[in-house]
Amino acid sequence: MNVSPTLIKYQWHNISTMALGAVYAFNPLKKKGFRPCVEQLDAPADSLVDAFASWVNAPEARYQHHVPPALITSQAALAIIAKLTMQAPYPMLNVLNQGVRISFNAPVPRGEALHLAGELLDASDDGYRARVHGRVHVSTSSTVNALVIESIAAVPLKPRPTSNEPAKTRRSDWLTINSWQADANEGRRFFYLTGDFNPIHTLPLVARNTRFKGCIMHGYGSVSQIIEALQNHGIKLSVIDLRFIRPVPLPSPELLIQTAESANDDGSWDVRLSDHAGQVYQAGYFIPAK
Repeated sequence: MNVSPTLIKYQWHNISTMALGAVYAFNPLKKKGFRPCVEQLDAPADSLVDAFASWVNAPEARYQHHVPPALITSQAALAIIAKLTMQAPYPMLNVLNQGVRISFNAPVPRGEALHLAGELLDASDDGYRARVHGRVHVSTSSTVNALVIESIAAVPLKPRPTSNEPAKTRRSDWLTINSWQADANEGRRFFYLTGDFNPIHTLPLVARNTRFKGCIMHGYGSVSQIIEALQNHGIKLSVIDLRFIRPVPLPSPELLIQTAESANDDGSWDVRLSDHAGQVYQAGYFIPAK
């Protein structure tokens, strides 16, 4: 589908923050202490909301009065998540998004400014990989903590010894509720929608010289497609928690959004993004709203 480049006009805050983060990543000094981050943002523009809703294939009526929670996560919270991650005392040029957890407490109304309050919960390592864990609370004038977003990032420090752990048994009870296929320009579209211009998503000439050997999809972009597919399947979400297992190449194979009953007794369901060969790209769980 077509996403207009003119949407970049809504992304300068994110673009400038990420550019600053790239400069900050070269700073060899250790950061001292974790500082909370607070931001007040204008209400997401109607044209941006409509374009994002169309990109995730949401029915027109769903977001007539509200903002997609995946847009808040991927666009509005992007800068504050970047600022939190910058505080970690690690070589952030190598940072990789590893997952996200979203608690859906209330719909975010259209036309209301956003108040975001973030904190870095953890930045630690085991010698091989650092883990950076941040949390963002999203409120408006009429809703408090409408969304709580927890981001997980990792920074590779050195190769981990080869593991001899046995392969996990594959379960066979997955139900495919939708499919999605990202073409070669999907990263660029998501950049227009969110302001995340990382070259590994948007510039093939740069991405080919990375360990990915080409462009990969934004992790939050795949999350957005999963969230909407679940809602299109009639599931109202209370919580979703996804881990990024392997990057989605651009262009991608046909990707299957699948669910299965969880063995846990907390009312959760397993969910994953996989291909027809059984490779898993994202996996986790969701808890339906009561």
